[in-house]
Order: sequence, then structure tokens, then C-alpha cells
Amino acid sequence: MNERKHIFTAKWFQETQQKGSVAGDEFISLAHHEVEYVYYERLLQQKYPQIDRARLLNKFVTAKDPDEVIKHSKINASDRFNWERLMNPTKFIDDSADPQVMARYLQNDVDAAREGTKTGPMTAALEVFRDIRDVLRQVINLQLLSPDDYRENFF
Repeated sequence: MNERKHIFTAKWFQETQQKGSVAGDEFISLAHHEVEYVYYERLLQQKYPQIDRARLLNKFVTAKDPDEVIKHSKINASDRFNWERLMNPTKFIDDSADPQVMARYLQNDVDAAREGTKTGPMTAALEVFRDIRDVLRQVINLQLLSPDDYRENFF
């Protein structure tokens, strides 16, 4: 997919190289926001055409806390990107032991995947998450993560 980067821009790399490093937890937070940016870009196209997409996404990229931008937007809480829900879906599914409930959950997942990366918010976001491997490789090659941060966050 190679989506255009919104957080990990050439300017970010230049500033980070000048600074000499990036903390592992900061890198992970920025990676999350890179993924979320694409999610919200597609979500706004799909469900919230009344929201000024360019304005909201610009605020998202420039904010010290992009999550606050989304919290104060007109995006429903149920539509907000939730890393915990993505990583541990059964915590958010009532009666996840019921095979029919899980079958519906999985069918919804399949339906979201079928939307593809051009229009599907989650599919596009997960594609960007995969692409961040290249950014991580660059950060490692430029020695911008300390060995301790690398070990703690990526092993």
C-alpha cells in the first residue's frame, strides 16, 4: 500500500536525527498515531462526511495529544480506534464463549476486510501498521533507538 506518511515524515526523521534518538515508548506512540491517522481518514470519508476531514486530520497530526483531538470531535466513541479492543477483542464481546456470538464477530471482521484498503478504515489502518516495519528498520539503521529501548520494546 505504501500510504503517504503523516507522522514519520522526512522532517520527523531529520529532527529526530538532530536530536540523536527517539525513546521506544515515544516511537510506539507515534506509530499508533500513524495507523490511527489513516483509520480516521477512511472513517471520516465513510461515516462522517459532515466533518471537515482536512481540518480534523491536520489538528490530529499537529496536536501534542492527538487522542484529545478525536475525543473532542463529533466522532462517536464507539467508532474511535481502540488498540485494546483490537488486541483483546473478547474483553469487549459479551458472551464471547458463545460460538454464534464469535461467528458474528468474525463475520464482521471479514466484512471489514472486504472493504479493502482504499475505503475500509480498519483494513487501511492495519496495512499501515504493517508498513511501519520499514520505518522501524530505518530508525534502527540510523541507531535512533537505544539498545535498551530496542530490547524492551521490540523483543
